[in-house]
Amino acid sequence: MKSLSVIVFLVVFSFSVFAQIIENPNFAMASHPMKVTKVEYLELSTLIELSIENQSPTGAFCADKNIFVQDVISGLKFQLISSKGIPVCPASYQFKQVGELLTFQLYFPKISPVIKYLTLVEDCNSNCFSVVGIILDNEFNNEINLGYEYYTKGKLDFAVAAFQQAIENHPDYSFSFLYLNVIQTYIEIGDVDNAKKWYNKLNNGLFTDKKQVLDRLKQQPYYKQLIF
Repeated sequence: MKSLSVIVFLVVFSFSVFAQIIENPNFAMASHPMKVTKVEYLELSTLIELSIENQSPTGAFCADKNIFVQDVISGLKFQLISSKGIPVCPASYQFKQVGELLTFQLYFPKISPVIKYLTLVEDCNSNCFSVVGIILDNEFNNEINLGYEYYTKGKLDFAVAAFQQAIENHPDYSFSFLYLNVIQTYIEIGDVDNAKKWYNKLNNGLFTDKKQVLDRLKQQPYYKQLIF
């Protein structure tokens, strides 16, 4: 059975340890091989912890001082206060080997827990990183994780139902990466008709990441089955 990671953007399991901490929140896509390992609501600030995996024998990484997070729905921005564990450009961290993980922390002003979706942007001149559509809604994360849990156990009918339910329960989420999961799972089940229906929903929808998702779909061997 194929892995969903073949076609989906970086999306990982998440769970809430306390109300103030969200571990490994799901997100739509990242510009680099990164993941969000933690979002923590501190007394006076909000911590976003990320990790990046080195994929180059001569890899180096830094974080510009001009970084912000933005509420996906309202557009409200929060500028970076400070960082930890990562050099500020032009200084850089030199990776020692391919596959090495660097974990670092970014601190922003206190963000209301009412905000459900964030996009993180490094505002710089070149090779800037971003993580878009970070999901801070615990219910939404749990619904997505349930779909992945079913998928890894080979319960594809339950998995596709869970992914669909997550989409339908959160119509205010403006990213479409979960549609890839639904489409591929239907293809694996052998239900091309429903895969086509969800492809059409994706193709006719208004999504922030629509072009990127469609481009990924066009690379799949089953793509022609969706358009004919």
